Amino acid sequence: MIRANIGQGDRVGFQIRLYDNVEKKFDEFVDRYADHFIEDMQGHWGGEMFQAGRGHGLIGKHPGSRLSFILNRRDGEKWFFTHYLWPHGKQVIVLQCGTPVELRQQNEPVLDKIAETFEFAQ
Repeated sequence: MIRANIGQGDRVGFQIRLYDNVEKKFDEFVDRYADHFIEDMQGHWGGEMFQAGRGHGLIGKHPGSRLSFILNRRDGEKWFFTHYLWPHGKQVIVLQCGTPVELRQQNEPVLDKIAETFEFAQ
């Protein structure tokens, strides 16, 4: 379920998603989530996508995972995506962020700082 969809023109975009009733271990969920995201994006945009990074640990005050991807779209555009995933009971909260590759160095530190501010109600 998409909880928020925020964009700044064609420079950067965010979505916050909530996955309910997650029965898998968090690491297994993250593996499957990454595979599905790649399949979905390649199916929608064409071209080639690959996972560019993965980290586990604290994101702000909460344990989670950070995934990054590069999409080389069929139309020639190149995009960088970073996703922050947090387990929260039987839910997983995901902040999905995307920006053109040429803006990655400018936007990635800002995206990390935004993710680090997240708080979750009990």
